[in-house]
Amino acid sequence: MVKTRRVRASGKAAGLPFVWCVVGCWLSAVCHGTAAEQPAPRLPMMSMPGEVYAGPLPPPTAAEQALAKALADDIKALTSDIGERNLSRDGLNELHAAERLLQQRLRAAGYAPERQTYEVRGQTVANISSCRLGYRARL
Repeated sequence: MVKTRRVRASGKAAGLPFVWCVVGCWLSAVCHGTAAEQPAPRLPMMSMPGEVYAGPLPPPTAAEQALAKALADDIKALTSDIGERNLSRDGLNELHAAERLLQQRLRAAGYAPERQTYEVRGQTVANISSCRLGYRARL
């Protein structure tokens, strides 16, 4: 059992000796094993079913290669061709060009993109959202 003593103080720092006393008692309990009587909390462990794959990856299929090229082309279009996008005078046209590109790519993939417009510093900008419904939602 940890013993504490009552500390009397007055003025602005009246509670400070009490705080140091509590901290000191806690440290003493931890260092001298009093707190060791209680087991440390265990973190939950997660695992995935099945075996972990080891070895070289199989070569990508034609569809995976086409997807990788399309993604690389989109990244190049957004970063190199269109470039910096922001609300400044120099970046506003690029911001709208990126919006058009995203809408075009989503339509080509079979989605119906929707514009959600809002105002920022007097400029109308938009988020592009699209949803692919699952099997049950289409029934």
